[in-house]
Amino acid sequence: MGDDSPVKIQGHIVKALGDETYEFQDESGILVVEIDDEEWGSLEVEPTDRVELRGEIDKDLQKTDLEVDHIRLVQ
Repeated sequence: MGDDSPVKIQGHIVKALGDETYEFQDESGILVVEIDDEEWGSLEVEPTDRVELRGEIDKDLQKTDLEVDHIRLVQ
């Protein structure tokens, strides 16, 4: 996918990496995601919780990650 491509994915946030950066895992693998503090609201997520993330791909020469615009729990 190209830079700034819109994305909607479901999986698990398995680890906080610091500085609003997290490790997300789904069936296809692991992706680093950036979630601003204000996007969390009052939502509390455990690694066992399934979440849906919507955002845009952020691609540069050394890394690719996802800048999250919206997060929600999936039942």
